Amino acid sequence: MSDEPQNDTSSAPAEPPAAAPSERDVVLEQYRAKIREHRETEARLKKMRDDSRDLVKRYQKTEDDLTALQSVGQIIGDVLKR
Repeated sequence: MSDEPQNDTSSAPAEPPAAAPSERDVVLEQYRAKIREHRETEARLKKMRDDSRDLVKRYQKTEDDLTALQSVGQIIGDVLKR
């Protein structure tokens, strides 16, 4: 053994500061953000499809109502001709 004082800090492994996230943590957080964004986009798409389906139903009902109205108008016109 030597009489020189030993530096204890050199034998301890250097740890990164706790405030700096590792590359893995950064990538995982980006992945989670993309997953959240995908779920939100899926939810918006589902809502738009439901809205579209409702609009198609309303349009079809309006078309049916117009057809019925034209039929009634035609019947009334035929009755008035007689």
